[in-house]
Amino acid sequence: MKQSQFDKLFMERAMADPTRAIADFKRLKRAVAVSNAVYLGKPCGVLYMPKFYSAADFAQFKLIVDQMMALCRRMVDLYFSDPTIRRKYAFDKRLERLILKESPYKSAIPMARFDFFYYGVDDYKFCELNTDGSSAMNEDMVLAGIFSRAELINELAATHDITSFELFDSWVRELQNIYSEATGRQDKPVVAIVDFVDKGSTIEFEEFLARFVKFGYEAYIVDPRALTYCDGLYYGDTKIDVVYRRLVTRDMMARIDEIAAFEAACLDDKTIVVGNIRSQIVHTKWFFKLLYDDDVRAHFDAATLAFIDAHIPETRDMTYLAEHVETVVANRADYILKPVDYYGSKGVYAGRDHDAAAWRGIIDDCLDQPYIVQRYCRPALSDNIDLQNDRLVVDRYSNITGVFVYNEKPYGVYSRAGKKAILSGIHDVYTLPTFMVK
Repeated sequence: MKQSQFDKLFMERAMADPTRAIADFKRLKRAVAVSNAVYLGKPCGVLYMPKFYSAADFAQFKLIVDQMMALCRRMVDLYFSDPTIRRKYAFDKRLERLILKESPYKSAIPMARFDFFYYGVDDYKFCELNTDGSSAMNEDMVLAGIFSRAELINELAATHDITSFELFDSWVRELQNIYSEATGRQDKPVVAIVDFVDKGSTIEFEEFLARFVKFGYEAYIVDPRALTYCDGLYYGDTKIDVVYRRLVTRDMMARIDEIAAFEAACLDDKTIVVGNIRSQIVHTKWFFKLLYDDDVRAHFDAATLAFIDAHIPETRDMTYLAEHVETVVANRADYILKPVDYYGSKGVYAGRDHDAAAWRGIIDDCLDQPYIVQRYCRPALSDNIDLQNDRLVVDRYSNITGVFVYNEKPYGVYSRAGKKAILSGIHDVYTLPTFMVK
Protein backbone atom coordinates (compact mmCIF):
# COMPACT_ATOMS: atom_id res chain seq x y z
CA MET A 1 0.00 0.00 0.00
CA LYS A 2 1.29 3.46 -0.89
CA GLN A 3 2.04 5.95 1.85
CA SER A 4 -0.67 8.33 0.63
CA GLN A 5 -3.28 5.56 0.65
CA PHE A 6 -2.48 4.53 4.21
CA ASP A 7 -2.43 8.16 5.38
CA LYS A 8 -5.90 8.58 3.87
CA LEU A 9 -7.14 5.42 5.61
CA PHE A 10 -5.79 6.60 8.98
CA MET A 11 -7.37 10.04 8.60
CA GLU A 12 -10.74 8.59 7.58
CA ARG A 13 -10.83 6.19 10.54
CA ALA A 14 -9.80 8.95 12.97
CA MET A 15 -12.35 11.50 11.76
CA ALA A 16 -15.15 8.92 11.53
CA ASP A 17 -15.09 8.55 15.34
CA PRO A 18 -13.62 11.78 16.76
CA THR A 19 -14.61 10.95 20.35
CA ARG A 20 -12.54 7.77 20.28
CA ALA A 21 -9.66 9.49 18.46
CA ILE A 22 -9.56 12.38 20.96
CA ALA A 23 -9.38 9.98 23.90
CA ASP A 24 -6.74 7.93 22.09
CA PHE A 25 -4.63 11.00 21.31
CA LYS A 26 -4.89 12.31 24.87
CA ARG A 27 -3.60 8.98 26.20
CA LEU A 28 -0.66 9.18 23.79
CA LYS A 29 0.19 12.76 24.79
CA ARG A 30 0.09 11.85 28.49
CA ALA A 31 2.44 8.92 27.86
CA VAL A 32 4.85 11.09 25.88
CA ALA A 33 4.84 13.75 28.63
CA VAL A 34 6.24 11.29 31.19
CA SER A 35 8.57 9.43 28.80
CA ASN A 36 12.22 10.07 27.99
CA ALA A 37 11.37 11.16 24.44
CA VAL A 38 12.78 14.62 25.12
CA TYR A 39 14.58 17.35 23.22
CA LEU A 40 16.37 20.17 25.02
CA GLY A 41 14.91 18.92 28.27
CA LYS A 42 11.26 19.03 27.15
CA PRO A 43 8.92 16.26 25.94
CA CYS A 44 8.75 16.02 22.16
CA GLY A 45 5.74 17.64 20.55
CA VAL A 46 3.58 15.09 18.72
CA LEU A 47 0.70 14.92 16.27
CA TYR A 48 -1.86 12.11 16.12
CA MET A 49 -0.82 10.44 12.88
CA PRO A 50 2.65 8.88 12.77
CA LYS A 51 4.76 8.95 9.63
CA PHE A 52 4.07 5.89 7.51
CA TYR A 53 6.31 4.66 4.71
CA SER A 54 5.93 1.75 2.36
CA ALA A 55 8.58 -0.81 1.42
CA ALA A 56 8.89 1.04 -1.90
CA ASP A 57 9.67 4.26 -0.04
CA PHE A 58 12.37 2.56 2.02
CA ALA A 59 13.85 1.04 -1.15
CA GLN A 60 14.01 4.59 -2.50
CA PHE A 61 15.71 5.73 0.72
CA LYS A 62 18.34 3.02 0.23
CA LEU A 63 19.00 4.32 -3.28
CA ILE A 64 19.25 7.90 -1.96
CA VAL A 65 21.74 6.78 0.70
CA ASP A 66 23.80 4.80 -1.81
CA GLN A 67 24.02 7.76 -4.20
CA MET A 68 24.88 10.28 -1.50
CA MET A 69 27.38 7.94 0.11
CA ALA A 70 29.13 7.50 -3.24
CA LEU A 71 29.36 11.28 -3.55
CA CYS A 72 30.70 11.58 0.01
CA ARG A 73 33.35 8.95 -0.64
CA ARG A 74 34.37 10.76 -3.79
CA MET A 75 34.74 14.05 -1.91
CA VAL A 76 36.79 12.40 0.82
CA ASP A 77 39.06 10.92 -1.85
CA LEU A 78 39.47 14.36 -3.45
CA TYR A 79 40.33 15.90 -0.09
CA PHE A 80 43.11 13.38 0.38
CA SER A 81 44.43 13.39 -3.18
CA ASP A 82 44.14 17.02 -4.27
CA PRO A 83 45.79 19.78 -2.19
CA THR A 84 43.82 22.40 -4.13
CA ILE A 85 40.53 20.90 -2.93
CA ARG A 86 41.92 20.52 0.57
CA ARG A 87 42.83 24.22 0.73
CA LYS A 88 39.28 25.17 -0.20
CA TYR A 89 38.09 23.76 3.11
CA ALA A 90 40.56 25.93 5.04
CA PHE A 91 40.41 23.70 8.08
CA ASP A 92 42.58 24.47 11.08
CA LYS A 93 45.93 22.66 10.68
CA ARG A 94 45.34 20.68 13.84
CA LEU A 95 41.98 19.49 12.51
CA GLU A 96 43.49 18.80 9.10
CA ARG A 97 46.07 16.52 10.68
CA LEU A 98 43.31 14.53 12.39
CA ILE A 99 41.35 14.27 9.16
CA LEU A 100 44.34 13.10 7.13
CA LYS A 101 45.16 10.25 9.49
CA GLU A 102 44.68 6.97 7.57
CA SER A 103 41.74 4.92 8.78
CA PRO A 104 42.01 1.23 9.76
CA TYR A 105 38.52 0.57 8.39
CA LYS A 106 36.91 1.29 5.04
CA SER A 107 33.91 3.43 5.92
CA ALA A 108 34.59 7.16 5.79
CA ILE A 109 31.24 7.78 7.51
CA PRO A 110 30.49 4.99 10.01
CA MET A 111 27.37 6.66 11.38
CA ALA A 112 25.22 9.38 9.86
CA ARG A 113 21.75 10.79 9.52
CA PHE A 114 20.96 12.14 6.07
CA ASP A 115 18.16 14.73 6.26
CA PHE A 116 16.14 15.57 3.15
CA PHE A 117 12.77 16.78 1.94
CA TYR A 118 11.06 13.76 0.38
CA TYR A 119 8.43 14.63 -2.18
CA GLY A 120 8.11 11.17 -3.71
CA VAL A 121 10.05 8.61 -5.71
CA ASP A 122 13.17 10.23 -7.22
CA ASP A 123 11.95 13.64 -6.08
CA TYR A 124 13.80 14.98 -3.03
CA LYS A 125 16.20 17.69 -1.87
CA PHE A 126 18.89 17.31 0.77
CA CYS A 127 18.78 19.60 3.79
CA GLU A 128 21.97 18.55 5.60
CA LEU A 129 24.20 15.63 6.47
CA ASN A 130 24.83 14.78 10.12
CA THR A 131 27.95 12.65 9.97
CA ASP A 132 29.22 12.97 13.51
CA GLY A 133 27.25 13.04 16.72
CA SER A 134 24.21 11.74 14.81
CA SER A 135 21.28 11.51 17.20
CA ALA A 136 17.50 11.16 17.76
CA MET A 137 17.38 7.34 17.71
CA ASN A 138 15.94 7.41 21.22
CA GLU A 139 13.15 9.81 20.27
CA ASP A 140 12.00 7.55 17.45
CA MET A 141 12.25 4.37 19.55
CA VAL A 142 10.30 5.75 22.51
CA LEU A 143 7.60 7.42 20.42
CA ALA A 144 7.19 4.34 18.23
CA GLY A 145 6.74 2.24 21.37
CA ILE A 146 4.08 4.59 22.72
CA PHE A 147 2.19 5.00 19.45
CA SER A 148 2.27 1.26 18.73
CA ARG A 149 -0.14 0.96 21.67
CA ALA A 150 -2.58 3.51 20.20
CA GLU A 151 -6.09 2.17 19.72
CA LEU A 152 -6.30 3.24 16.08
CA ILE A 153 -2.84 1.85 15.24
CA ASN A 154 -3.81 -1.51 16.74
CA GLU A 155 -7.05 -1.53 14.78
CA LEU A 156 -5.15 -0.93 11.53
CA ALA A 157 -2.48 -3.47 12.49
CA ALA A 158 -5.17 -6.18 12.37
CA THR A 159 -5.19 -5.88 8.58
CA HIS A 160 -1.75 -4.37 7.84
CA ASP A 161 1.84 -5.18 8.79
CA ILE A 162 2.98 -2.09 10.74
CA THR A 163 6.53 -2.18 12.08
CA SER A 164 8.96 0.34 13.57
CA PHE A 165 12.70 0.55 12.97
CA GLU A 166 15.31 -0.98 15.28
CA LEU A 167 18.16 1.51 15.80
CA PHE A 168 20.18 0.31 18.80
CA ASP A 169 21.00 -3.41 18.53
CA SER A 170 21.83 -2.83 14.87
CA TRP A 171 24.49 -0.27 15.82
CA VAL A 172 26.04 -2.71 18.31
CA ARG A 173 26.41 -5.20 15.46
CA GLU A 174 27.85 -2.65 13.04
CA LEU A 175 30.30 -1.29 15.60
CA GLN A 176 31.52 -4.85 16.13
CA ASN A 177 31.83 -5.28 12.35
CA ILE A 178 33.92 -2.10 12.07
CA TYR A 179 36.11 -3.08 15.03
CA SER A 180 36.70 -6.55 13.56
CA GLU A 181 37.53 -5.08 10.17
CA ALA A 182 40.04 -2.69 11.76
CA THR A 183 41.76 -5.23 14.01
CA GLY A 184 41.10 -8.64 12.49
CA ARG A 185 39.73 -9.72 15.88
CA GLN A 186 36.31 -11.22 16.60
CA ASP A 187 36.34 -10.81 20.40
CA LYS A 188 34.06 -8.29 22.09
CA PRO A 189 35.97 -5.04 22.68
CA VAL A 190 35.71 -2.72 25.67
CA VAL A 191 33.56 0.18 24.42
CA ALA A 192 33.57 3.85 25.42
CA ILE A 193 30.70 6.10 24.31
CA VAL A 194 32.49 9.46 24.28
CA ASP A 195 31.10 12.97 24.51
CA PHE A 196 31.31 15.97 26.81
CA VAL A 197 28.81 15.14 29.52
CA ASP A 198 28.12 18.82 30.11
CA LYS A 199 26.78 19.32 26.57
CA GLY A 200 23.32 17.93 27.24
CA SER A 201 21.24 14.86 28.07
CA THR A 202 22.84 11.41 28.24
CA ILE A 203 19.50 9.58 27.82
CA GLU A 204 20.39 8.24 24.38
CA PHE A 205 23.90 7.27 25.49
CA GLU A 206 22.39 5.28 28.36
CA GLU A 207 20.19 3.36 25.92
CA PHE A 208 23.17 2.50 23.73
CA LEU A 209 25.11 1.53 26.86
CA ALA A 210 22.30 -0.84 27.91
CA ARG A 211 22.37 -2.52 24.49
CA PHE A 212 26.12 -3.07 24.59
CA VAL A 213 25.80 -4.57 28.07
CA LYS A 214 22.90 -6.76 26.92
CA PHE A 215 25.14 -8.31 24.28
CA GLY A 216 27.95 -8.95 26.76
CA TYR A 217 30.20 -5.96 26.18
CA GLU A 218 32.03 -4.04 28.86
CA ALA A 219 30.99 -0.48 28.08
CA TYR A 220 31.12 2.99 29.57
CA ILE A 221 29.83 6.51 28.96
CA VAL A 222 32.97 8.65 29.16
CA ASP A 223 33.74 12.35 29.06
CA PRO A 224 36.87 12.74 26.89
CA ARG A 225 38.48 14.78 29.67
CA ALA A 226 38.39 11.66 31.87
CA LEU A 227 40.49 9.61 29.45
CA THR A 228 44.23 9.03 29.72
CA TYR A 229 46.63 7.73 27.11
CA CYS A 230 49.31 5.05 27.43
CA ASP A 231 49.72 3.11 24.19
CA GLY A 232 45.95 3.50 23.79
CA LEU A 233 43.10 5.06 25.73
CA TYR A 234 42.32 4.26 29.35
CA TYR A 235 39.32 5.07 31.50
CA GLY A 236 40.73 4.72 34.98
CA ASP A 237 42.56 1.38 34.93
CA THR A 238 40.44 0.04 32.06
CA LYS A 239 41.94 -0.17 28.57
CA ILE A 240 39.46 1.06 25.93
CA ASP A 241 39.46 -0.97 22.73
CA VAL A 242 36.97 1.04 20.69
CA VAL A 243 35.36 4.48 20.94
CA TYR A 244 31.85 5.19 19.71
CA ARG A 245 32.39 8.89 19.08
CA ARG A 246 29.36 11.06 19.81
CA LEU A 247 31.64 14.04 20.32
CA VAL A 248 30.85 16.53 17.55
CA THR A 249 33.98 17.74 15.78
CA ARG A 250 33.09 21.40 16.37
CA ASP A 251 32.89 20.81 20.13
CA MET A 252 36.02 18.69 20.08
CA MET A 253 38.12 21.33 18.36
CA ALA A 254 36.77 24.12 20.58
CA ARG A 255 38.15 22.25 23.62
CA ILE A 256 40.97 20.27 22.04
CA ASP A 257 43.55 21.43 24.59
CA GLU A 258 41.44 19.80 27.33
CA ILE A 259 41.45 16.35 25.70
CA ALA A 260 45.04 15.53 24.79
CA ALA A 261 44.54 11.80 25.35
CA PHE A 262 41.61 11.62 22.97
CA GLU A 263 43.49 13.63 20.35
CA ALA A 264 46.41 11.20 20.62
CA ALA A 265 44.07 8.23 20.15
CA CYS A 266 42.66 9.78 16.98
CA LEU A 267 46.18 9.86 15.54
CA ASP A 268 46.97 6.16 15.94
CA ASP A 269 45.08 2.86 15.98
CA LYS A 270 45.89 1.63 19.48
CA THR A 271 42.25 2.41 20.27
CA ILE A 272 39.84 2.26 17.32
CA VAL A 273 37.84 5.49 17.04
CA VAL A 274 34.46 5.12 15.29
CA GLY A 275 33.78 7.51 13.56
CA ASN A 276 36.93 8.99 12.36
CA ILE A 277 37.47 12.71 12.06
CA ARG A 278 37.44 12.64 8.25
CA SER A 279 33.64 12.68 8.44
CA GLN A 280 34.00 16.45 8.91
CA ILE A 281 34.73 16.72 5.18
CA VAL A 282 31.03 16.16 4.45
CA HIS A 283 29.54 17.14 7.82
CA THR A 284 30.44 20.80 7.32
CA LYS A 285 27.94 22.70 5.19
CA TRP A 286 30.95 23.91 3.19
CA PHE A 287 30.64 20.51 1.51
CA PHE A 288 27.41 21.66 -0.17
CA LYS A 289 29.06 24.91 -1.22
CA LEU A 290 31.97 23.05 -2.81
CA LEU A 291 29.59 20.90 -4.82
CA TYR A 292 28.83 24.12 -6.73
CA ASP A 293 32.50 25.13 -7.04
CA ASP A 294 33.72 24.86 -10.65
CA ASP A 295 37.10 23.45 -9.62
CA VAL A 296 35.41 20.65 -7.68
CA ARG A 297 32.75 19.98 -10.29
CA ALA A 298 35.48 19.42 -12.87
CA HIS A 299 36.24 16.13 -11.06
CA PHE A 300 32.69 14.78 -11.42
CA ASP A 301 31.13 12.94 -14.34
CA ALA A 302 27.84 13.96 -15.96
CA ALA A 303 25.75 11.57 -13.87
CA THR A 304 27.18 12.92 -10.60
CA LEU A 305 26.62 16.52 -11.66
CA ALA A 306 23.03 15.69 -12.61
CA PHE A 307 22.50 14.15 -9.16
CA ILE A 308 23.94 17.24 -7.45
CA ASP A 309 21.90 19.70 -9.48
CA ALA A 310 18.68 17.73 -9.00
CA HIS A 311 18.94 16.94 -5.30
CA ILE A 312 21.26 19.39 -3.55
CA PRO A 313 20.15 23.02 -3.24
CA GLU A 314 22.41 25.57 -4.88
CA THR A 315 24.81 26.71 -2.17
CA ARG A 316 27.16 29.72 -2.23
CA ASP A 317 29.53 31.57 0.09
CA MET A 318 29.40 35.05 1.57
CA THR A 319 31.42 36.52 -1.29
CA TYR A 320 28.61 35.51 -3.62
CA LEU A 321 26.06 36.95 -1.21
CA ALA A 322 27.90 40.28 -1.00
CA GLU A 323 27.78 40.53 -4.78
CA HIS A 324 24.08 39.60 -4.99
CA VAL A 325 22.62 41.24 -1.88
CA GLU A 326 19.85 43.05 -3.72
CA THR A 327 18.69 39.89 -5.46
CA VAL A 328 18.71 37.89 -2.22
CA VAL A 329 16.79 40.64 -0.39
CA ALA A 330 14.25 41.11 -3.18
CA ASN A 331 13.68 37.34 -3.39
CA ARG A 332 14.09 36.57 0.29
CA ALA A 333 11.55 33.71 0.25
CA ASP A 334 13.95 31.80 -2.03
CA TYR A 335 16.97 31.87 0.29
CA ILE A 336 18.19 30.57 3.62
CA LEU A 337 21.35 31.40 5.59
CA LYS A 338 23.16 28.69 7.55
CA PRO A 339 26.33 28.69 9.66
CA VAL A 340 29.03 26.51 8.12
CA ASP A 341 29.49 24.30 11.16
CA TYR A 342 26.75 24.22 13.76
CA TYR A 343 23.96 21.85 14.66
CA GLY A 344 20.36 21.86 15.88
CA SER A 345 19.48 24.66 13.39
CA LYS A 346 21.18 27.23 15.62
CA GLY A 347 21.89 30.42 13.72
CA VAL A 348 19.80 29.38 10.69
CA TYR A 349 17.67 32.12 9.09
CA ALA A 350 15.04 31.66 6.38
CA GLY A 351 14.24 34.76 4.36
CA ARG A 352 10.53 33.97 4.30
CA ASP A 353 10.42 34.33 8.10
CA HIS A 354 11.40 38.02 7.94
CA ASP A 355 10.39 41.24 6.25
CA ALA A 356 12.83 42.88 3.82
CA ALA A 357 14.37 45.24 6.38
CA ALA A 358 14.94 42.52 8.97
CA TRP A 359 16.33 40.16 6.32
CA ARG A 360 18.79 42.79 5.12
CA GLY A 361 19.92 43.29 8.70
CA ILE A 362 20.48 39.56 9.16
CA ILE A 363 22.49 39.45 5.94
CA ASP A 364 24.64 42.37 7.11
CA ASP A 365 25.33 40.54 10.38
CA CYS A 366 26.27 37.31 8.61
CA LEU A 367 28.44 38.68 5.79
CA ASP A 368 31.66 38.54 7.79
CA GLN A 369 30.76 35.28 9.55
CA PRO A 370 31.37 31.65 8.46
CA TYR A 371 28.01 31.22 6.71
CA ILE A 372 26.63 29.86 3.46
CA VAL A 373 23.63 31.09 1.50
CA GLN A 374 21.43 28.40 0.03
CA ARG A 375 18.37 28.14 -2.16
CA TYR A 376 15.37 27.49 0.06
CA CYS A 377 13.85 24.09 -0.64
CA ARG A 378 10.11 23.87 -1.13
CA PRO A 379 8.59 22.02 1.82
CA ALA A 380 7.41 18.43 1.59
CA LEU A 381 3.78 18.77 2.65
CA SER A 382 1.28 16.38 4.21
CA ASP A 383 -1.86 16.56 6.34
CA ASN A 384 -1.93 15.55 9.99
CA ILE A 385 -4.17 15.80 13.04
CA ASP A 386 -3.69 17.93 16.13
CA LEU A 387 -5.87 18.50 19.17
CA GLN A 388 -7.02 22.07 19.77
CA ASN A 389 -9.63 23.02 22.39
CA ASP A 390 -10.69 19.36 22.63
CA ARG A 391 -11.32 19.19 18.89
CA LEU A 392 -9.47 17.26 16.21
CA VAL A 393 -8.02 19.70 13.70
CA VAL A 394 -6.67 18.58 10.34
CA ASP A 395 -3.97 20.85 8.99
CA ARG A 396 -1.09 20.82 6.53
CA TYR A 397 2.49 20.51 7.77
CA SER A 398 5.95 20.64 6.29
CA ASN A 399 7.95 17.43 6.74
CA ILE A 400 11.62 16.48 6.84
CA THR A 401 12.92 12.93 6.60
CA GLY A 402 16.14 11.72 8.19
CA VAL A 403 17.59 8.31 7.33
CA PHE A 404 19.90 6.72 9.90
CA VAL A 405 22.94 5.24 8.20
CA TYR A 406 25.20 2.73 10.02
CA ASN A 407 28.37 1.54 8.30
CA GLU A 408 27.02 3.06 5.07
CA LYS A 409 23.70 1.13 5.22
CA PRO A 410 20.23 2.58 6.01
CA TYR A 411 18.62 1.25 9.17
CA GLY A 412 15.74 3.55 10.00
CA VAL A 413 13.96 6.86 9.58
CA TYR A 414 13.51 9.94 11.75
CA SER A 415 10.52 12.16 10.92
CA ARG A 416 9.69 15.72 11.91
CA ALA A 417 6.89 18.10 10.97
CA GLY A 418 6.08 21.75 11.54
CA LYS A 419 4.60 24.90 10.12
CA LYS A 420 7.63 27.17 10.17
CA ALA A 421 10.23 27.62 7.46
CA ILE A 422 12.86 25.87 9.59
CA LEU A 423 12.13 22.39 10.93
CA SER A 424 14.04 21.68 14.13
CA GLY A 425 13.46 21.27 17.84
CA ILE A 426 14.12 24.96 18.52
CA HIS A 427 11.46 26.04 16.00
CA ASP A 428 8.22 24.48 17.34
CA VAL A 429 8.66 21.18 15.55
CA TYR A 430 6.76 17.94 16.06
CA THR A 431 8.52 14.57 16.16
CA LEU A 432 6.59 11.80 14.45
CA PRO A 433 7.20 8.12 15.20
CA THR A 434 7.97 6.36 11.96
CA PHE A 435 6.50 3.06 10.80
CA MET A 436 6.82 0.86 7.74
CA VAL A 437 3.52 -0.43 6.38
CA LYS A 438 3.10 -3.48 4.18
